[in-house]
Amino acid sequence: MATAAKPETAIEKGMAGPGLMAYIVTSKFAEYVPLYRLKDIFARQGFEISRATQSIWCGDVADLVEPLYELMAEKVRASHVVCTADTIMPMRTRAKLQMQGCGSTRATTSIPTTSSTSR
Repeated sequence: MATAAKPETAIEKGMAGPGLMAYIVTSKFAEYVPLYRLKDIFARQGFEISRATQSIWCGDVADLVEPLYELMAEKVRASHVVCTADTIMPMRTRAKLQMQGCGSTRATTSIPTTSSTSR
């Protein structure tokens, strides 16, 4: 009797599929849903994923996408103009939810220099 090879997983010996990991990372970093809330959401669905496990998975995803990040950062550093928009996200304190907003845009121009300059 022969058995099929186990399919590759994003995390070595991990149970989470790419869809679940993408959901957790997107919820945390794009939707600003804290991991304790995700834990409660999963519990209402009938399964338990601890905050510690979710945190480890977020780190594992960061390791997986690091080559993509490095490529993007290299392209940004090689460009002549870099624009950024700084936004402060809402932060929860023990006392209350503080809403903070900030919008600033910066443009940095890099002008190539030549060995001989004329004035």
